[in-house]
Amino acid sequence: MHQRIKACVAVFALSFLLAIACTWPTVIHPTEVVVGDPQSDIWSHLWGYWRTERDVLGQGILPYDEPYLNHPYGGKLYHVDLLNSIYMLPLTAVFGRIAGFNLLVWLQLAFAGTTMHLLLFEITKSIRVSVVLALLFVLSPFVLSFALASGVSERLHFGLLPLYLLFL
Repeated sequence: MHQRIKACVAVFALSFLLAIACTWPTVIHPTEVVVGDPQSDIWSHLWGYWRTERDVLGQGILPYDEPYLNHPYGGKLYHVDLLNSIYMLPLTAVFGRIAGFNLLVWLQLAFAGTTMHLLLFEITKSIRVSVVLALLFVLSPFVLSFALASGVSERLHFGLLPLYLLFL
């Protein structure tokens, strides 16, 4: 059991380092350069995170009413990435919005590698095989395309899929 915990910590750390390496040079300028293509949806998500911060912390409500739509009446605007918005609250408070988002991406990729390792260990019963395959999962084009190109941050939750399958 002790060896499995060490393997999980190692996979998390290696996945985190791979995430940083794949998002280079973000780590050099974490408060100025955001992970993802600047022409993607990343800015609308960062705005949604700001809305969550404004509404949840400022008014104690969920961010569904937006006074800046259909002025002067406002309107409903559902933020599709509410879970990451909640994660971003402490990250933004400590690191700022851009660095907080970058850290969120790195942590989500590390979480995905770790949960895939747990699932693969249950299937293969081999720590070495599950570690290598989990790291390959983190480096897969499917996983990295969401984090690095699309700006669709609600899809960063793919680390929950191996966890779901593990408990199934």
